[in-house]
Amino acid sequence: MKNKVTGFAARAAGLAMLATCMGGIAHAQSTTLDIQVGAKAAAFVEPALTGDVPTAVVFDPANPASKADADAIMAAMGDGLKIKSGTLRPQLVAVGDAASLANVQVAFLAHGVGDGMGPVSAAAAANSVLTISNDMSCVETDRCVVGVQSKPKVLIVVSKSATSASKLQFGAAFLMMVKER
Repeated sequence: MKNKVTGFAARAAGLAMLATCMGGIAHAQSTTLDIQVGAKAAAFVEPALTGDVPTAVVFDPANPASKADADAIMAAMGDGLKIKSGTLRPQLVAVGDAASLANVQVAFLAHGVGDGMGPVSAAAAANSVLTISNDMSCVETDRCVVGVQSKPKVLIVVSKSATSASKLQFGAAFLMMVKER
């Protein structure tokens, strides 16, 4: 009986580990709703983003999962994603090209940016770039301004520290609807 229990426990642990790994892979892909929620957050920046808003989609070209996520973000945004008084105009930016963030106002961060996140976060803060990710660890570590989640329910988290470092402001109505950390 002990071998059956031990064997069952080992299989259950293996399945749990596999499910955890698969869950992480599945979650890594941004959804259209994630991008739309992030775009709505961008609409509450004060002063308002107007006209064509240069928008980076930052990814790690050496990481196939990161590239796939960036492609999903680009597909969700199409030629441009309309916000209140402007249109987010996406362009792919490799994580190693953080200096190009000086030319954008918003950056969506694909999963799998990894070690490049430090320079990206620093460049974004130095250039007052609104950073958005559906990887909540990015906002929890104050490397992103806004974290969005669309499943199982919509959640928007704003990092006070990253917002301050980026010299950004949001409207009071927006801040009452989100979770600040």
